[in-house]
Amino acid sequence: MTIIRFLLSVSLIVLASMMSVRADVLDDSSSTRMLASEMVEPPGDALSTGALVGTVIDADTRLPVENAKIEVLGTERSAFSQKDGQYKITGVDQGFFQIRAIADGYDAQVMNNIRLEPGMTQQLFFVVKKKKKTADDPVHIEKMPIVGYNPTPTYPYAARGIRMEGTVWLKLLVNVEGSVKNVVVTKSVFTQRGKTIKKSEMNARTSRITDDMIASAISAAKQWSFQPAVAKGKSIEMWVTLPFNFSMVRKHY
Repeated sequence: MTIIRFLLSVSLIVLASMMSVRADVLDDSSSTRMLASEMVEPPGDALSTGALVGTVIDADTRLPVENAKIEVLGTERSAFSQKDGQYKITGVDQGFFQIRAIADGYDAQVMNNIRLEPGMTQQLFFVVKKKKKTADDPVHIEKMPIVGYNPTPTYPYAARGIRMEGTVWLKLLVNVEGSVKNVVVTKSVFTQRGKTIKKSEMNARTSRITDDMIASAISAAKQWSFQPAVAKGKSIEMWVTLPFNFSMVRKHY
């Protein structure tokens, strides 16, 4: 009887130990599940803000545009497009926004009233156009060309003989050394005995005489010299237009 009581006591002790171990295992398992649940819980920012993704391409070539800056106007959120033209902006608050894409050599493109909600990813596709070339800004001329040597044109003897007078307007390109680089005839007017003669009214002889007068004016102009024009402290080329007169009374320019 004593032996039976002893075996029963041992059995109870073993059973109690097994139950204690089982409880510890259950506690550990619950703790592990709780830790795992905490680890996979999404961060709060991802649920409270939105994101923008998309691509920037050239309007003409349809190729990706790299290093374009995409901005959420009114915020500090922005991103640059990658080599494939793609970009991504995260952490944008809820609301309506203007989104701008800008890149060197391209006109800026703005999209209005883009709505973002918490957890939303909005796709925006930008097609940007290259800037049109514009005329250079006007150059401020500090000093205009100043006439130096200025010989008068030779008055053709045949023109004097028929009392042909006139004025030839020449456009002179003055280079940085002050020499005349080029000459262009812009206008000519001739009179005979005080009456204006149109080219269509001239006979062959009169036409040759006026041509000689123009050639004489050009020849004289090519010998002129100037102090060159100055802009930004440096000598520059510049066109000037001058009249060369042929007069029976006054021969000089």
